[in-house]
Amino acid sequence: GYPMVWRPGSVRYLDLRDEGGRLMQRVEITDQRGATHLLEYEMIDQEGAWKINGVRLLESGGLAA
Repeated sequence: GYPMVWRPGSVRYLDLRDEGGRLMQRVEITDQRGATHLLEYEMIDQEGAWKINGVRLLESGGLAA
């Protein structure tokens, strides 16, 4: 259930960091109503292709466009 991901208004890739061997990518998504959402994806390399291993919704601090 991440409706803001299906049809985002805009997407901005933030920091990519290594947390003990796990690559974590933060992404800021603005939905079509102008609300901002902050998500964090765990990325894994699977046979030479980057795949999402998990995602969590973070507090965005009430940001709005």
